[in-house]
Amino acid sequence: MSAAKATARAWIEDHHVELSEWTSAIWQLAEPAWREYRSAAWYVERLRAEGFEVEAGSGGMPTAFSATWSNGDGPTLLSYAEYDAVPGNSQAAATRRAPRPGTTRFAAGHTDPHSALGIGSLGGLLATKAAMEGHGIGGTLRYTGEPA
Repeated sequence: MSAAKATARAWIEDHHVELSEWTSAIWQLAEPAWREYRSAAWYVERLRAEGFEVEAGSGGMPTAFSATWSNGDGPTLLSYAEYDAVPGNSQAAATRRAPRPGTTRFAAGHTDPHSALGIGSLGGLLATKAAMEGHGIGGTLRYTGEPA
């Protein structure tokens, strides 16, 4: 395994608790398509804290974003987040079928789960950034989030 890959892998191992917490945070928000205001804001805030330049509301869509980070000349890698939930799937984290506390069975929930897909790609993005910084690898990382 190359040193850069080892750095990326170590970043994931060092941050697995945070990644799990982040997945839970998006899962709890469970906002349906085109109404993911708090979820999109969560990603925008997190990406800015990680040093990305972020355009909130990109493409004229209030719950979309586009983020960029660069480490000089090199290729551009694009990845994206999904964070919309599915109406009528308000499941509690329990062993029996029940809505999340404070919701009804008609509320949205993550059954696919986009909550984990988005955070999984974010984890890969941040691990790649750590490897690029740590090993002087040039290039640009782009990350987008889109409603629905």
